[in-house]
Amino acid sequence: MKNLTLDEFNKIHEDWKATGLSIRDYCSNTGFEEGKFYYWRKKLADTMLPQTKGFVPIQMSR
Repeated sequence: MKNLTLDEFNKIHEDWKATGLSIRDYCSNTGFEEGKFYYWRKKLADTMLPQTKGFVPIQMSR
């Protein structure tokens, strides 16, 4: 399989969610390597996290 971009994997991820299959079954049916699916899924999740630098202020109440 060719190298993917995050956008290309996002389409694959949306397709997987629409099937309702487990990741293992989806990969088995499509020929996508399960390990690569988890790798790209983590990269996709990391892009959805808020980007913060340093400390985040919190307020404590009594």
